[in-house]
Amino acid sequence: MEPTNVYTMDTINAFCEERDQGGIVEVDEDLFYWFLEVLPPIHMHYIAHFDDGTARSANFGFAEGAERVTAFWRAGAEDTRYFARLTREWNRC
Repeated sequence: MEPTNVYTMDTINAFCEERDQGGIVEVDEDLFYWFLEVLPPIHMHYIAHFDDGTARSANFGFAEGAERVTAFWRAGAEDTRYFARLTREWNRC
């Protein structure tokens, strides 16, 4: 299913709520890079695995402390769209 909202820094709380429901969430470029740069990524260029048994290539995985890793990736024409999804993996901190 295609995401209906594009989340930004101004809507980061809504992004987290939507992400926690387990679906694919679209973010803007600024939010994508904020998560990439705020803390060192848990993973870089890896295969993320999701609760529904699917997997996909991701640019990086983010987690802060003891929480599930969120996978982020670029897609679309010339990688101009940005997405995130909660994985089934827990951060080992």
